Amino acid sequence: MESQSLILGIIIAILSALIVLWPFITASRDEESAESRMEQLVAQRDAIYATIRDLDFDFETGKLTEADYRAEREAWVERGVEVLKAIDALQEETGVSIPAGPAPEETPPPDGSDRAGLDFDAQIEAAIASRRRTA
Repeated sequence: MESQSLILGIIIAILSALIVLWPFITASRDEESAESRMEQLVAQRDAIYATIRDLDFDFETGKLTEADYRAEREAWVERGVEVLKAIDALQEETGVSIPAGPAPEETPPPDGSDRAGLDFDAQIEAAIASRRRTA
């Protein structure tokens, strides 16, 4: 009879410990998934920036008509707004920060003008941020 009581006591102790530790176990999993979601969103954001830069370059070189350029750029900016809103929401919800990426490369303006120090990513960020405020 004592052995049965001992086994029952051990089982109750294990279950109690599991119940107490469960929030800590799941919190680490949630944090990892939030970090991976943030990495996915940042990758999407970077891809959208690259696409917008490519569109700008194609328009400047005459590969796109103005109507096509405006429509495509508008669509990509809207996608960028949605991704940035998702990044902001994830940051507020989980506190996960944006992972540091490689330093942005400096590229000359596509129109060939001499605008040293012009940061296209900053221009795109500003355009998307202004859209976010109005959306």
